[in-house]
Amino acid sequence: MSEPRFVHLRVHSDYSMIDGLAKTAPLVKKAAALGMPALAITDFTNLCGLVKFYGAGHGAGIKPIVGADFNVQCDLLGDELTHLTVLAANNTGYQNLTLLISKAYQRGYGAAGADHRSRLAYRIKRRVDPSFRRTHGRRRTQSFAW
Repeated sequence: MSEPRFVHLRVHSDYSMIDGLAKTAPLVKKAAALGMPALAITDFTNLCGLVKFYGAGHGAGIKPIVGADFNVQCDLLGDELTHLTVLAANNTGYQNLTLLISKAYQRGYGAAGADHRSRLAYRIKRRVDPSFRRTHGRRRTQSFAW
């Protein structure tokens, strides 16, 4: 049995408009050069780079892991938001992920403006209600990797 190899499970590409800079193909190329068997691109509340990422990953012999980052509200934190990285483990997980992204847009997308780290901008970013996880995340135990 071979030793486990390191895999990045939270990477933002240039499709994370403010947080990411790297394009998907160079990310995949670098991961392959480092001997990584897989890579997860988890852009902020979107899958816009998925087709390019999937093609580049398979072309380089790297397993593309589909995911996205979200802001979520938690009862323990009051009004504060925290980050949640969601990874799809299978097709059902992918379908739930696309539904989760749609729900996040419906519940609170707002233009963050130049000062994207300000408290107000942080609070109005796309967010998702934690009840969604209870409803959709438990349909199959591997639908999402929480």
